[in-house]
Amino acid sequence: MLLVPDSAPLTLGALSTTLFQIVAMQGLGCLAINTVQAMAYLLKEIEVGEVAETIREIANDQFNEMMKDLKEFMEGLRKKMAEDLEKKAAVLEKKMAELTEVINKAAQQAGSIGSAP
Repeated sequence: MLLVPDSAPLTLGALSTTLFQIVAMQGLGCLAINTVQAMAYLLKEIEVGEVAETIREIANDQFNEMMKDLKEFMEGLRKKMAEDLEKKAAVLEKKMAELTEVINKAAQQAGSIGSAP
């Protein structure tokens, strides 16, 4: 009688299932049945805990990776915005210089018109 197939992976779940199969066999005393059942249930709980821990680790890894990607994205966005603002500030400075020049020329022309006889 094969309790666990040859190709089955060796896991706590497989061990627990095997113990439950042993409990179902004829000829075991009550104390042995209770002991083996208790071990089988403990192994099931351990397996569930391990699965939960694995899921938690995967979720934490994914979260950390997302946070890293988000930080990189935000840094890239910050740099891009800074570059755009610098370009726009340069354009505004140029336009302001041109406007100042036009105002100065207009003031000179107005002064020369006002002083002409």
